[in-house]
Amino acid sequence: MTMRAMVKAMFATRLPAAMDRQIVDGLTVAASGIFRRTLTPPRLNQVPTLGNLRYNRAQASLRRTTADAVSHRRTSLCGHAAASADAAGRGDLLSVLLTAEDPDSTGTLRALSRC
Repeated sequence: MTMRAMVKAMFATRLPAAMDRQIVDGLTVAASGIFRRTLTPPRLNQVPTLGNLRYNRAQASLRRTTADAVSHRRTSLCGHAAASADAAGRGDLLSVLLTAEDPDSTGTLRALSRC
């Protein structure tokens, strides 16, 4: 339940069901492995145990799926002023990050997210 809430806060409800499931599953495995990994000596985290392999696969899948979701959202925003305005109004964390601007910059350097 907590992982699903985190995914909804990050991406709102715009993700396909399969992508949403992959991210929730990856976060669940990663979160359960993080505590164990902080208490384990670093060399033991490199041993190919079932837990380490599962954690590494989940982490790789989570990175890939999240990168795909960000890329898809970024592609839908680039070159569309109306889409950027709509994204800012979605209220999810990804939209806020992709439409963020640096207040100390001007012109094309003001946008923090590049198309």
